Amino acid sequence: MLIDIHVHCAEKRHPKLTRPNGSHYPDPETLMCMMDAAGIDKAVVMSTVSPECRYTVVTPEEVFDIVSQYPDRLIPFCSIDPRYLTNDPKADLSNLLDAYKEMGCKGVGEVIPNLLGDLSAGSGFGAISRDPEFGDASLEESQDRLFFGTDIANVPQELQSSATSRP
Repeated sequence: MLIDIHVHCAEKRHPKLTRPNGSHYPDPETLMCMMDAAGIDKAVVMSTVSPECRYTVVTPEEVFDIVSQYPDRLIPFCSIDPRYLTNDPKADLSNLLDAYKEMGCKGVGEVIPNLLGDLSAGSGFGAISRDPEFGDASLEESQDRLFFGTDIANVPQELQSSATSRP
């Protein structure tokens, strides 16, 4: 079974709500087609609540709605903007995390560097493929903390990942 640890999805938006290049998150049906074409059985859907570098926000609640359409294939992750509640570095965000966990989130994504990682797109895949010797050593050293990921986030998008590009 192939599980993708990092995809994005959103309910259909107004046609003008796109990135400057015209791309946008896949809707749930399109995501299923992209996953099927790549041989992906299940995927973790990331929420994207911080507006930086985003053309639209996808809340954990929207992710729950999307996952409910394909519960055997999609896994919900939440994201918590650190500015929530008090915009204070000492803010206690545990109530939000507890609520999302009770609602069915299996993890938190897009905000936590160096605990676990995925080998998706330009970030993870780019890092291990730029220098094959370094990439191989990094994979060996961190193999118990790295996961397969495509970072499906665009329509259209050609998938580039460690599973499709490395032996």
